[in-house]
Amino acid sequence: MDEPTAGLDPRTHMEFRQMVWELHEQGKTILLSSHNLAELSELCTDIGIIDAGKMVLSGSMDEIMERLYTSRQIIISVPGQLEKAIAFLKENPMVRTMTISEKDIMVGFTGDEHMESELLKQMIEAGIPVRGFMREPGSLESIFMQITDHNEEKVVLSYEDESGL
Repeated sequence: MDEPTAGLDPRTHMEFRQMVWELHEQGKTILLSSHNLAELSELCTDIGIIDAGKMVLSGSMDEIMERLYTSRQIIISVPGQLEKAIAFLKENPMVRTMTISEKDIMVGFTGDEHMESELLKQMIEAGIPVRGFMREPGSLESIFMQITDHNEEKVVLSYEDESGL
């Protein structure tokens, strides 16, 4: 089905979703093509992302979300010593990008969950007061944007200082 919910009213949209799940429970395979990635992430068990006519990623939703866990930013809330936290994070080879907004630092971090825990431990040991430390929730949209990003420069440490520092 190509864009099967385009133009449907909310009731018919909900009925369509129910019908798809009923067919799934009967063991039927349904192939959907859509630009509505949020809907696909709720309906599909497996996905494939096509870019420039080529399949660039495929697998189960769970596998893909786990494989691309590191594509989600870590949000670190630092109530004080923001400059010290930035300097510390700049030195970490797993930190790809940083965006500063008030007392929060959004960090593009390439490490796994263990390395993430280690980063938090090291920040605390360095005397940086950390109020919050969590991965931002992932979505199919964020995966699509990362996979289809043709920017060659992915390892540059960049800053967008919104705090006025």
